[in-house]
This record gives sequence, C-alpha cells and structure tokens, in this order.
Amino acid sequence: MAYIRKVKTKSGATAIQIAHKAGGQLVKLEHLGSAHSSQELETLISLAKERLRGDQIFLFPNQENKLKIKLRQSSSNFLF
Repeated sequence: MAYIRKVKTKSGATAIQIAHKAGGQLVKLEHLGSAHSSQELETLISLAKERLRGDQIFLFPNQENKLKIKLRQSSSNFLF
C-alpha cells in the first residue's frame, strides 16, 4: 500500500514522496517536490493525496457534521 513520505533534506526543506514497502524495503514511486514553507508543504501533501487517490471516489466525503451528540449514560434495563 502506497503512502506519503516526508523527509527532511540537508538544506532544511521537507521532501514529499509517494512510496511503499516491498519485502521490508522502501520503494520510492514518485518524488513530488521539496517544500521550504508550511504553505508549500500543504500544497505538496494535497497533491500527493490526489495522486494516491487517482480516480477513486471517497466513501465518506469530508463534510462537517453540524449535529453534536453526546452520550451521557447508557444501560440496558432488560439485562438487569
């Protein structure tokens, strides 16, 4: 299974790569670039997520749930 790999470079930047492990060894699939700021890092990570996803559709789309539910107490009177 492929994943997003973040690696610090000697220059202090953060390299973003798509990689996977095969037989216990790291196999780099693609180097997307190096980020020198947090904004560049976010951009490269979102690009990597899109590349990993490919043509797949999300099973659970990112939607904010406006309904807040808290469970205070739960018990079954039938069991008692």
